[in-house]
Formats: sequence, C-alpha cells, structure tokens
Amino acid sequence: DFATIDAARQTLGLDAHATLEEIRAAYKKLAAEWHPDRHGGSHEAEERFKQVTHAHDLLAEYCARYCYSFKEDDVRRTLMDPGVRAHLKRYYDGQYGSLDI
Repeated sequence: DFATIDAARQTLGLDAHATLEEIRAAYKKLAAEWHPDRHGGSHEAEERFKQVTHAHDLLAEYCARYCYSFKEDDVRRTLMDPGVRAHLKRYYDGQYGSLDI
C-alpha cells in the first residue's frame, strides 16, 4: 500500500520522485553508514541497518513491478533535461494548475 512504500522512501531519505540509481545510491550510503560492524555490534545500528535494508527491498520490489510506458509523449517527458523540467514546473505549477511533465 501507499503508506508502506512512502515510509520506505522516507527511510532512505528519498524525494517523492527518485530514479533507480538514486534508490540504489541512498541504500548503499545508509547501509554502509549503519552497518553493525562499523558500530561495534550496536543494537541500535543493527536495527537501523535492518530498517534500511527492508526499505530498499520494498522499493526494489515495487520498482520491479512498475509498468513502464514507451509512448512517445512519455519517452520525451522522461528524457527531458531535469533542469528544464524543474524550471517549467516552478513556472507553471501554481499559476496554471499542475504541469504534468
């Protein structure tokens, strides 16, 4: 459900939109940071490491089931330069409703 996926996203410190690369990078960073061996077997670190691993597993499963679109408009939107997309969204969102790009 949404609440579970959203909690996993927050556990990894991800924004509402994240690429597979961003998910992997966030997981690797947090897994290395909270690995119990780096904290002398600390129970707190072990629990945090388990949370991070579980969050990654949930998001990986969600992404594996995601249905990708190969329609021309969707491909263009996906390949659009992120800076241009952010600029357009800042300009249009709010003034003209929500820009779906």
